[in-house]
Amino acid sequence: EFVRTSTNFYTISVHKQDQDGSVTTLKTFLTTTLASAPTETSKPMIVQLKDGSLLVCYFDYVSGTEVNLYSWRSYDQGTTWKQISRRAMDVPISVGSSNYNIENTSLVVSDDSLVLFVSLNRPWSTAYGNECRQYISRDQGASFQYVGGALSETYHMTAAMSLPGGKIG
Repeated sequence: EFVRTSTNFYTISVHKQDQDGSVTTLKTFLTTTLASAPTETSKPMIVQLKDGSLLVCYFDYVSGTEVNLYSWRSYDQGTTWKQISRRAMDVPISVGSSNYNIENTSLVVSDDSLVLFVSLNRPWSTAYGNECRQYISRDQGASFQYVGGALSETYHMTAAMSLPGGKIG
C-alpha cells in the first residue's frame, strides 16, 4: 500500500525481491488519485496458503460508506493473479466519521482455514471503546463469515499470528 499525500495518489501492489536482488512489481491491484487524502486505507494483507498459492485481500468501497473485502489469488508465486471475490465478507463494514475506522487487520492461515481479525475504532463514541471482529474463511478466501467480536476499552490495534499446531495467538 502506498499513499502519496502531496498528490493523493493511492496504489496497492505486490512486489517480489530475490535475496540481494532488485525489487520487481508483480501485480498492481488498485491505482487511483483521490479527491483528498484517504481517511480509510485498504489494509492490504498477503498470506501463503497450505497449497503454496498466495492470497491478497484488501478493503475497498462498495458504496459511499461501506467497505468489503476484495480477494485475489496466485498459483504461480505471483506471476499471474485471479480475482476471486469483490465482496468476500457476508456483511460489509460501515466506515466514516459516524461509523467505524478500520485500525488494524490480521489475516492468519490455520490448517485449511483463514481467520481474519479486524480492529475497529468508533470515532463518534467513547462509551463502548474499540471493537475487535473475527471472520473465518473455509473456502481459501473466496468468502468470510462473521464469527464474533468483542467490545472493550482496554486494547488498541490488536494483531493475530499463527502458532505451532494450527493455533492462533
